[in-house]
Amino acid sequence: MKKLFTLALMLTIVCGAMAQEGTKKYAVKSGMAKTTTEVMGQKQTVTLFFDNYGAQEITKTKSEIPGMGEIEIATIVKDGKAWMVNYTMKQVQEIPMDGQEEINFADLSEESKAKYNVQEVGTEEILGKTCTKYTYEADVQGQKAKGTAWVYKGFPLKSIIAVAGMEITTETTEFLEDILVLPQTFEVPKF
Repeated sequence: MKKLFTLALMLTIVCGAMAQEGTKKYAVKSGMAKTTTEVMGQKQTVTLFFDNYGAQEITKTKSEIPGMGEIEIATIVKDGKAWMVNYTMKQVQEIPMDGQEEINFADLSEESKAKYNVQEVGTEEILGKTCTKYTYEADVQGQKAKGTAWVYKGFPLKSIIAVAGMEITTETTEFLEDILVLPQTFEVPKF
């Protein structure tokens, strides 16, 4: 159970945290999103800030993990590198970006469509924004995953992912675009 929860937690943090260097992850220069993710009946609160079309990101997650209590972690991506920060345990670890590939909905190539079996299945309004609804398939840490994403300017305002017998639902509760995000927002802490 704990292993499945860890897989789900990593999926929600790392999927969407990595952008290929030199590409635009979002069709919005900068922004902030607050989301809630439900995994195995547990809720996570996630706050994301991004700049330079997603080349710089910080994704902060607060979770209540059974047997561990509340934890606060973050993934920081900048300068072609990524770090996992555990604020609760005051630890920082650089994580490899090799193999951390994701679907770039802001620039959806025919290759990605074929590789992930991406299908456009309509539009829907979320938070007053018209989203394109996609279905897709992917491998996540050796597990087959099927997903649906409601995407606005490359950003998934809602997603549902089924993996390892679990369903992970992420919903954006607030989304601001083209805002000023200070450079220190992306600083990697030194504990």
